[in-house]
Amino acid sequence: MGSEQSRQLIRAIKNSKAYASGLLSDLSEMALYVEGVDRDKISDLTTNIIRHLLVDYTQNQCELHAIETEPYSGPPMWDKDRRNWVSRLVQLPFINGDAVLLVPKYIVRRRLSVDSQEFYNKQITDFLVAENLRANSSLVQTVKGEPKVFKGDVREQNPKSKNFIAEMVLANPELLELYKKIAKKQGAIIEFGDDGPTLIAVCRNLADMFAQVPAGHAHADDYHNLVMGALTALFYPDLILPEKEWEIHEGRKRIDLVFTNAADNGFFSQRRNDRKVGANVVIIECKNYSNDLANQELDQLLGRFDENRGKFGLITCRALEDGDRFLSRCKDAAVRSQGYVIALTDADIVQMLRAKSELRDSEITSLLHTKFRELLS
Repeated sequence: MGSEQSRQLIRAIKNSKAYASGLLSDLSEMALYVEGVDRDKISDLTTNIIRHLLVDYTQNQCELHAIETEPYSGPPMWDKDRRNWVSRLVQLPFINGDAVLLVPKYIVRRRLSVDSQEFYNKQITDFLVAENLRANSSLVQTVKGEPKVFKGDVREQNPKSKNFIAEMVLANPELLELYKKIAKKQGAIIEFGDDGPTLIAVCRNLADMFAQVPAGHAHADDYHNLVMGALTALFYPDLILPEKEWEIHEGRKRIDLVFTNAADNGFFSQRRNDRKVGANVVIIECKNYSNDLANQELDQLLGRFDENRGKFGLITCRALEDGDRFLSRCKDAAVRSQGYVIALTDADIVQMLRAKSELRDSEITSLLHTKFRELLS
């Protein structure tokens, strides 16, 4: 932002009751307490502060999807170690001559996680209604024999301002905590209007593509990319930030595919919260074989597990002629507390993609639960 706009923002922050009282401690909460600061300003500030992280994410995605990049020298980026803004040359993709910065969909929001109008209309107004009833104030009216306080009267007596909100939170901090808990439960992950039709078409296309990729080493990378796309479509937003050829053990070993487990509920959340499993990430090995999986493939995946990454993974393959035999090996590993491995064949993945394309998400969850229970039987 420009110097004049910066000075205006600093003045607004300093003049806010929240700043003077020490209440203001979080960037997003400026939208609650500071006049003139709302969604757009918070978005601009946040983007500038995390710009270096977005650059890193963009570069990772370009590498992941083989997108061409070019050198770019743009706005300076915040260096938390130097506590200063630092300019550096970076590699970014370009569209029509303009550099593009990608943003993970998982962190995009339609609105702020804390909204001053919503907070005032709900928690603060409800609190004031209850307080007036308790004190039997002049706002109390008798309606059909029952005492009642109308929200409109409360708001007229206590008009919304950001300093008023700060005063209320200072006196009653539990109101903000309650609001944050409710907002977190409601969730705020964005779903754009055209996502439904787009996702349906993507899942249908992905399901058809499994028949088009031949088995064998020569097409291993095509299969790897196809599996990554299919699992991203199936399991977002529970599994996010896919990374191919993830290096571990100081680069001596690589994992075919890793997803960060960001699930708040459901199958993947249960795997992360289970102390025996602790799946902070979901580790995936992709085998584009024309023959059955053997002990070597299972041992390879089990060797990727540890206490930090967790002990849950998927192994994808084209088919299993002797699925019972491989399942027995997976069950043995689970019994010995080596880890929990689910095998997904083309037929399994295509079945889930078809279900997703027809909005039958419960079938996907059911298949995963069934395969995991088989490890425990």
